[in-house]
Amino acid sequence: MGCHLPDLCYPRGVKTKGDDVGGYCPGFCHAWCKHHEILCSSQEDCNGCMSEEICRPKAKDYNGFYCPDDSASHDCPVKCDEAKGEVTCPIYEDVLGCKPKSVCISRPKNSDGEFCPSHTVCEKRCQYDEFLCSDGYDSRGCKNADMCLPRGRDQDGNLCDSKCPPKCKEQEFICSGTLKGNGCRGESYCVEKKLDANGLECPQVCPTICNDREEIVGGDLDNRGCPTENSCVCKSYVLHVVSFQKAKTIYHITNYNMH
Repeated sequence: MGCHLPDLCYPRGVKTKGDDVGGYCPGFCHAWCKHHEILCSSQEDCNGCMSEEICRPKAKDYNGFYCPDDSASHDCPVKCDEAKGEVTCPIYEDVLGCKPKSVCISRPKNSDGEFCPSHTVCEKRCQYDEFLCSDGYDSRGCKNADMCLPRGRDQDGNLCDSKCPPKCKEQEFICSGTLKGNGCRGESYCVEKKLDANGLECPQVCPTICNDREEIVGGDLDNRGCPTENSCVCKSYVLHVVSFQKAKTIYHITNYNMH
């Protein structure tokens, strides 16, 4: 009851890595944690020695209960083997507010034999008003970082449906979808790049997509042979303009005959 235990002798470890293989590791005494603390285990360092045990305050969930002992919410250090390409990834809380166990994950190697970035193996989590999209692979075979794109809202304030943009080819460029009647964007699409009469790449002009109640106006080729911007107008407006032009022509013909 409140008395100190007798001192004990513990053997020191031996270095198995680094420049001093066979030398003795630093000696540490075992940590004794209080009831509201968590014991963080020793980790192997770059020399093959075990690190000192430490005590951390126990983290609690949203209901005030302690998180599981292996939860990353306690913020215990985790050392990974960098020589093997291991990394720790960002960890997200569960519905109760506790994080799962932090683990070391090995990264794959690229075509040059080097380890890929950590985002090739780490999960990415988006905000509630965003959606997750993959972004393919880079030129050396490593996975590109995933993207979090905004969903946007319709005219009533509701989140729009999510659709990841297509991965366009090298000879294509991407265009945003058209604005729908409810205020949300349609699906993005790829458009083939055009060359002018001299073989030079034309400006990237996204064609406007019209609905069945509209008519395409403009979009003719310019003096270089490149497409220009087009727009959409209501078919009734087009018919009115055509009727007006016909009436104007008839008036001129009738007026000419009278003279």
